[in-house]
Amino acid sequence: MNKEEITEKDKNRYEVLLWIYEEYQKNKNRFVHLDNLIGDTLDFQEKRKRENEISDIAFYLSGEGLITTKSDNGMSVYLEHLGIKEIEDSVRNPHKPTDHFPISVIQHFNAPVGSVQTGNQSIANVQQNFGAKTEEVINLLRELREHISDDSKQEGLALIESLEKEIKSEKPSEPTIKLFLKGIGNFVKDTGKDLFVEIGKKLISGEI
Repeated sequence: MNKEEITEKDKNRYEVLLWIYEEYQKNKNRFVHLDNLIGDTLDFQEKRKRENEISDIAFYLSGEGLITTKSDNGMSVYLEHLGIKEIEDSVRNPHKPTDHFPISVIQHFNAPVGSVQTGNQSIANVQQNFGAKTEEVINLLRELREHISDDSKQEGLALIESLEKEIKSEKPSEPTIKLFLKGIGNFVKDTGKDLFVEIGKKLISGEI
């Protein structure tokens, strides 16, 4: 197996683990059913192939202690603490590898510093996703940069950049946005606490 094949496997595994994490965040008291990852438009053979691929990934993640499978085919799973830590560590520090995933895979899903688009086109995309007030939120996030702890500047700025990218994405994920906000909160100085709370309210309370 060559390096490209390994990277593709890692991407698929990370994508499934991230999806499980986001589903888990919606309801932390239930199992996650991987059948929902299989498209309804696929024919029988394609569905079986997709199910086998996801099942193989689930058993791999289970073998690493990131999830626990609760069915013979591995399609019903429970997210373990190590799985939560793996995703949250990768989001907080997209410039560092985790125990299971290299930087290239993490940054494929989580923007590193400097990769966020700027300009009117980006603002237009944000407004299409969230609403007209989003430009205000982006400006508040940029203002928040001045209130990040000096001893954690790189990590804090990386999270703010990643949050901007998530907001500007085609299908922003609320659980991922909440995760970024939680991470950013760890690095905000007292002088920026009110600003941080305002940003959180606008993103999560439906004001945008």
